Amino acid sequence: MDTHTTLHRGVYNFDTLDTDIEEVTKKYRGHASLLVHLFPLPYHQYSFAASQVAASLYKSPSFFSKWVETVYLHQEEFYNDRTLHLSRSEVDQKLSQLGPESGLAAAVVLDALQTREYDMALRTSWKYGCSRGVTGTPIYIVNGVLTTPKANTIEAWADIIKPLLQ
Repeated sequence: MDTHTTLHRGVYNFDTLDTDIEEVTKKYRGHASLLVHLFPLPYHQYSFAASQVAASLYKSPSFFSKWVETVYLHQEEFYNDRTLHLSRSEVDQKLSQLGPESGLAAAVVLDALQTREYDMALRTSWKYGCSRGVTGTPIYIVNGVLTTPKANTIEAWADIIKPLLQ
């Protein structure tokens, strides 16, 4: 019998991806996969916009990770009080300026912000999180069950995954 475990990682755009969870995925390649569901928190006014760009990069993991890291480094520029007097269009322009730092053309970022497909993908990801009881991040779901490792280490994750693979 071929057993496969799926690790779901709930994030919002101002969070970094865990190196350890990525290492766990590599260690259990072929037996475990990592799915990242973006969960932009509504009290961060522009987290949805930054996450929409990330949603456009799902099929390009290296760009996805780099975009999330870049936004994380610049998150203070997008705090609610820093963007209070800016229009959505002005914030989109500021987000597009992060594109080159993450290896994306500014036009690619602006396109992602205006593409309904990515908007809907992000809404679906957010609804998925809500349907699983997600209220914040990071949250881990393993085979449909909310899971919290004792520590975010490869060893702690192995304690969760190994029994599922037997």
